[in-house]
Amino acid sequence: MARGGRKWSIVLGVALGGLLLPAPAGASWFNVTLASGFSDVAEVQTSQQFQFDSADAGGLLGLASFLAEGTYKASTDGGTVFFTGGGLPILFNLSNGSGSIASPNAPADAAALVTTTPASTEAPVAGGVLPDNAALMRLSVSPASEDDGNRIISFSITDSNLSPLGSANLSVSGDSWWVLGISPTSTPDPDPDPDPDPDPDPDPDPDPDDGPGNATTPEPSTFAMAALGAGALGWWRRRRSA
Repeated sequence: MARGGRKWSIVLGVALGGLLLPAPAGASWFNVTLASGFSDVAEVQTSQQFQFDSADAGGLLGLASFLAEGTYKASTDGGTVFFTGGGLPILFNLSNGSGSIASPNAPADAAALVTTTPASTEAPVAGGVLPDNAALMRLSVSPASEDDGNRIISFSITDSNLSPLGSANLSVSGDSWWVLGISPTSTPDPDPDPDPDPDPDPDPDPDPDDGPGNATTPEPSTFAMAALGAGALGWWRRRRSA
């Protein structure tokens, strides 16, 4: 059974031409970067990143929930869709490249700042239904705080069975722009911060059992007992032969 989606209240499509790009080796793992920058400055000031594995999705990611005011844009190299919070879902096919979602004031090249592969040649699809196997994305932009004017950008993604795959949250100041980039990758990153000095065993066993093959040094009394035994055995043999 396919998932239903509401029709858009505002949907504008802008076709973007692009060369056919080779698909990354494998599309099971994805890099996610949520970033923001100061207004009119095309430079990331703060960001959060994570990776997720969604082999069953086959590169299909659907924006299933979006809570925000204003108009935003979903982009790949195949096209751009402008949307409001009422027009869902949006389906990305990222099997052969990256995709992005950005605030209306984001720089034109904002996607390039947060993606690690060339953009997908498949345009985002607005409205309609989502495939049963699509991973499900949720994104929200909070109203400006009365205290400092900051907004909270929250992103999360689950598999088609609603099992969590990852999330990120970012505090954006004033009129700063933000962008979300998702890029396919062939393998996950190794642990970026392995523990260089792991804690020792807090309660080591003071007298571990010696298993098979574990040689131990005999106690001095062991040597004495062995010597006495050898002497007694020699005396007994001499008595028998007499």
